[in-house]
Amino acid sequence: MWGLRQVSFNRYSSICLIFTLISCLLISCESKVSQCGKLQQVIAKEKTLSTSANPDALADLATKLDGVTAELESVKIGDGNLQNSQKNLVGSYKNLAQSVRNVTTEIDKAEVKSIKTSLNSLERVTEEKQSFVNEINNYCAIQ
Repeated sequence: MWGLRQVSFNRYSSICLIFTLISCLLISCESKVSQCGKLQQVIAKEKTLSTSANPDALADLATKLDGVTAELESVKIGDGNLQNSQKNLVGSYKNLAQSVRNVTTEIDKAEVKSIKTSLNSLERVTEEKQSFVNEINNYCAIQ
């Protein structure tokens, strides 16, 4: 008789354990769609930033890009592919903010050749950033 109680107790314990594990997984794991939405929401903030050739406005833009970068870094992502894309995009935003600062510095110096070089660098970094954004958008579009 003792053996039957032990078997039923083990079965009950196993069922409770499995139920608890499944519940924890469902609660703690966000869906890919949710994680994509979080990243895309932060990315959208960058698109609302205004740009101007005015050095003060560019300096302000660089500061705002730093804020977007920090917010992007703070997004918790569990999906490995999205984590990698997030890391690449954070680096790209840092490069973008620095490129904007470089352009601002060169405009202040009023050296045409240096301004052109900085603008070319800014264009390259902007294209790189957009490629990472496209990578995230394409990955998130696949269900």
